[in-house]
Amino acid sequence: MERAQYPQIFTFHVGGKHGDHSAFDVWPPRREIFVGNSPLDLLDAVNDRAITRLLIPEALPQGTDWIGDGFSAWSDVAAARERIKSVWEYGATGYLAQSSVEIRSDAEELRRMSQWALTPEATYAQYSRLEDRELVDALDIGPSSAGDLRRWLAVVKDRTDEVSREVRSRIDIAPSGDTVVQQYRSLTIDELFVRL
Repeated sequence: MERAQYPQIFTFHVGGKHGDHSAFDVWPPRREIFVGNSPLDLLDAVNDRAITRLLIPEALPQGTDWIGDGFSAWSDVAAARERIKSVWEYGATGYLAQSSVEIRSDAEELRRMSQWALTPEATYAQYSRLEDRELVDALDIGPSSAGDLRRWLAVVKDRTDEVSREVRSRIDIAPSGDTVVQQYRSLTIDELFVRL
C-alpha cells in the first residue's frame, strides 16, 4: 500500500444494529451494512459489494431452502460461488472446535480498539473534550484532520445505544499483557450457503 487508507473491509449487521465497528477500521460508515435477518438479504449485500473473502460467525447448518424464496436467487448463489475465494468461520468467544487457523496477539492497540468499541460513551467523553490539535495528536490516525476526527466522534455518539451496556459489559477484554486468541475454520462455499 503506497498511500494511507482504510482497508477495504465491510461489516454486515444482520437483523439489527450491533454496535459501531469503526474502532476496527471499518470506515467510513458506509462500510457497515445493515441487512434483514434472512440469508437472501445477506447474500444480496455480499454480492452487491463484490466480496471475495468472507468471515462469518459460527453457526449451525440450516439448509438452503431459502434459495427458492428469492427473485432468481439461484443466480445470486451462482455469482457468489464464482466470486468468493475463501470463507472463514470464527467463534464468538475466540475459540472454535476443529479450527484450522489461530491468530494470537498481545498488542495494546487491540485492547484499545476493543475498549473504544465496547465503551463508546467513554470513548466519546475522552476525545470530544479535546481541542482540535490535541485531538489530532492524541489519536494519531494517518493524515486525519480534526474535522475527520470530529465526524468520527459524531458517529460514535450517534451509535452508542445500539447495543445495551449490559450486553457490552459481558464481553471480556483480555487484561494488559494477556494474549488474545482468535481461531478460525475454513469453510467451503457449500458450507457457507447452509450457514447463512
